[in-house]
Amino acid sequence: MIKIFINSFSFKKIFQNGNAPWKHIIAYFLLIVLITSFPLNYQIFQNDGWRGLNSITIGIREVAPPWFPNELPNDVAISKNGLYTPIEKAYYYEATLADDTRYQFVINPQGASDEGGFAPIYTEEGIITKDVSGVVVMTPYQKAIVLCKDKILYYDNSKKPIVGNYDHIEEVIHFTELKNMDKYTALTLLLDAIDGGFNQYMVFSSILINTLTQLFMNLIMIVIIAAIFLLIRIKYKKVTNYRQNIGILISAMTIPSILSFIIGILGVIEINSFGVVLFQLLTPLIAIGAIYLGSGEKDIGIKYTA
Repeated sequence: MIKIFINSFSFKKIFQNGNAPWKHIIAYFLLIVLITSFPLNYQIFQNDGWRGLNSITIGIREVAPPWFPNELPNDVAISKNGLYTPIEKAYYYEATLADDTRYQFVINPQGASDEGGFAPIYTEEGIITKDVSGVVVMTPYQKAIVLCKDKILYYDNSKKPIVGNYDHIEEVIHFTELKNMDKYTALTLLLDAIDGGFNQYMVFSSILINTLTQLFMNLIMIVIIAAIFLLIRIKYKKVTNYRQNIGILISAMTIPSILSFIIGILGVIEINSFGVVLFQLLTPLIAIGAIYLGSGEKDIGIKYTA
């Protein structure tokens, strides 16, 4: 890969890179993708993921349930030390989302109990009830946020929840104080704290999505342009095959990827978008120049060298 990188700053040697070993070309392409996706990935890391795209609480934010915040329990609070409740009691709420999905919200879930009665028991895994014949039934959560003493659980149609924490909360959030705020201010304050508990998952998934998107888009660009380059003729002669065109195009990505990386780390969204356009424009132009300048009539069969 070092040879490919060094050769990528010379038109004639970019042409030589067309005959580089496949394993080196593929590895170099993956490196280029990581370089070009780094600026946006860094912004994602700084902003705790793409909020709104994979926010844990996006659905409940949109509906702003009528029970919030006035029906929340008094004297309950969350801080970096966890959930505080004055009594050992579970609190259960529901909200119907825009797509008619039932979103459940549980505070201070309790353990299973063998005591009689038919009152539901809200546990970490689901709701335990008894039918009229006394048979115990467990209804797992489908889509739910569960605030436990020392962790936050998020269920999204899966038996195993995503586990979050309270470590990021800088100031204590008292539920009683939420009732004295504007509804949307209070909703944002509490749900931002809940989302923050899952930052590591939000950041990872956002970075993965961005990197895979960059990989797919660049792969499509290479496949299509490499086929178009088969039409290139010099003195009415075909000078490259499809495999060589792929190697030349990937090598030609070097300078544009460096430029887009420098532009991207400036942290300006508009300039970052310009960097993507610059990358997509310069890559085929450099590749065309490499084919015309690096493939003289005597050089058509040139071998891959340093």
